[in-house]
Amino acid sequence: MHAIKTRVKIPTNHQLSFNCYVPDSVPSGTTDVMIIFETVRMPETQQRILGQFAGRIKIADDFDAPLNDQFWLGEGK
Repeated sequence: MHAIKTRVKIPTNHQLSFNCYVPDSVPSGTTDVMIIFETVRMPETQQRILGQFAGRIKIADDFDAPLNDQFWLGEGK
């Protein structure tokens, strides 16, 4: 399977006609072509900043302490 991505402008009559180069590695003959339209553009996400939450998050002092038996036995629900 091969994929080719190209940008086209959709005219007011909504009829597409375009030329697209197909690599020589794709055999000639009849084939199926799929056209996908992007209807909603997703906003570009901003890159995360390392340490942006420094000083805003508190981890308990006993965070890595062993859990008690009540947790493992499912008691206290």
